[in-house]
Amino acid sequence: MDLAHHADALWRALTYLSVAQLHLRSNVLAVDCLDESDVKPRPAGHWGTVPGTAWVLAHAGSPQLRHSVCS
Repeated sequence: MDLAHHADALWRALTYLSVAQLHLRSNVLAVDCLDESDVKPRPAGHWGTVPGTAWVLAHAGSPQLRHSVCS
């Protein structure tokens, strides 16, 4: 997997986990099929800067990227 695909996969995973924390009360990893009881009636938190923060973590936080930039 090249660096771009790795960063994209990491961004997607970070974004999913952020959304799951906001909207799901259980079954966050979707081990079972999601149903109504898994969803919070009133999501706690706020989406805010999640996509941007996840993008930065996926790209700047990648060990391969840090190694290639610092070398």
